[in-house]
Amino acid sequence: MADKRESHISAAVTAFEKLQVRRAAEMCGTDEAGLIKMCLAIGVPQLLQVPYLQRVRLEDSAFFNQKP
Repeated sequence: MADKRESHISAAVTAFEKLQVRRAAEMCGTDEAGLIKMCLAIGVPQLLQVPYLQRVRLEDSAFFNQKP
């Protein structure tokens, strides 16, 4: 049986960024927490293998720089 998830991590985002996370989650057929877990599963291994990626920031993404 998998460990029960009881710990939380939070991150401050703008209202628009939160909306974009919600939209992306819907497009992926999951909720915000599920999307973040998917991103961690995909992104962390890449961040560890490709040092340049560690310089990328949320504001570098066109998806998060659209007008609301």
